[in-house]
Amino acid sequence: MALNKLLAEEAFDAYVEGLCGPLYRDGGRPSVPPGVFIRMLCVGRQFQTTPSSTS
Repeated sequence: MALNKLLAEEAFDAYVEGLCGPLYRDGGRPSVPPGVFIRMLCVGRQFQTTPSSTS
């Protein structure tokens, strides 16, 4: 929860959306917000580098 609080305080989502905004086009299916997408990438990367306890 601390990471989400830090990102909210620093307006991370608005910053990333501003960077990615020109790459989006009007219409079509709504996508995952860029800030959420980057968080998902970070979490996925963390699990890739964590050794599995089932191996």
